Amino acid sequence: WYLDFESLATAAPIYPDVAPYETVLTQYSLHRADDLFGPLEHFEYLADPARDCREDLAQSLVERLGDRGSIVVYSSYEQTQITALKRLVPHLRPDLDAILGRLVDLEKVVRTCVADPSF
Repeated sequence: WYLDFESLATAAPIYPDVAPYETVLTQYSLHRADDLFGPLEHFEYLADPARDCREDLAQSLVERLGDRGSIVVYSSYEQTQITALKRLVPHLRPDLDAILGRLVDLEKVVRTCVADPSF
């Protein structure tokens, strides 16, 4: 799996119980490869801007990712947002903890193993 989140943070909260500048997840994009050279399959969740969809997004993410496979991310952003979802949606905490345990952060690999003057 490859995971990427998109979010927004507004000065004036757009939903009840959201603080000014609080990050609100609005989308995830997932790609799955069953093998190294196989085709990628794409899945996504796009929030309805008329309501706070973070709980629905979290539930969809848990269902889509299941309980197997590494989840590749680039940076700690996805980890930070999943941790925030744990506080927001406590009944999904065990599933979200399991997802956190499957994250593989490629930024650490690139920073450690790639030496290029243009970086």
